[in-house]
Amino acid sequence: MNKNIFESIHTIRISEHIQKKIRDAILAGRLKYGDRLPTEKGMAEQFGVSVVTLREALRALEIWGLIEKRRGKGGGIFVSQMDNESVKTSLGYYLSLQKLTYHHLLEVRTIIEPQVIRLVAEKLTDGQIQELEDNVVRCEMKCRETPLHLTDTEFYDLDQNCVNFHRLLAKMTGNPILSLTVDYVFDFLYDSEKEVLSPDVQFIIVNTRDHRIILDHLKLKDRDHAEQSMVEHLKTVNKTLSEMEGKKLNAGGVNTIISDFQKKVGIG
Repeated sequence: MNKNIFESIHTIRISEHIQKKIRDAILAGRLKYGDRLPTEKGMAEQFGVSVVTLREALRALEIWGLIEKRRGKGGGIFVSQMDNESVKTSLGYYLSLQKLTYHHLLEVRTIIEPQVIRLVAEKLTDGQIQELEDNVVRCEMKCRETPLHLTDTEFYDLDQNCVNFHRLLAKMTGNPILSLTVDYVFDFLYDSEKEVLSPDVQFIIVNTRDHRIILDHLKLKDRDHAEQSMVEHLKTVNKTLSEMEGKKLNAGGVNTIISDFQKKVGIG
């Protein structure tokens, strides 16, 4: 007979229990954006714990973007407004604990972005088309003005102009989950690209050319060709990134990026 027929009992730490109580109150709407929480001493007394334990719980809630501490006159502990930045910080905290690879980021783009095209193709307004047109024209003009040899700053400035084309498309779906996901992936990619790319005018020119093709199909409300053009564009980008000799991003590179991300958001 197997003696190990019962699972061991796992108890959560007191600080985690406090986190859950405050988090649940915020998510349920009992605590709203801008509400002031009691002082650390007051909350510690309410929960019957030490101030040290209470601070441990508050630190996690602050990292998740649920609360914020304000200094000076009128300061204290307040419920934060949940926005894209706070959600991205929370996701960064979670992903920093996972075995993330650069390939994962590319897979997400390949899965999501063609579907973004299908969602927006037949419902873009004239104003949105013009916004996309302005982005592509800006990139085309910069490509014509750009010297053959770029500094890192010049290259990444141009690259971010191209990236904004994809961010705009995701935002135009009207789906906040899609928009947040694409936004977050590109935030992470910006750091990872530095490990892979070297300043290359041709890379920017090809991206801009692909964006023009995609936009021209969208103007005609040609969903199928626009989607296929996005698929081909992503294949080109992925191939270019993987072929950067001597700079291919490996798991170690991602770990460095994650470490940098942790430091950036104060969790490293």
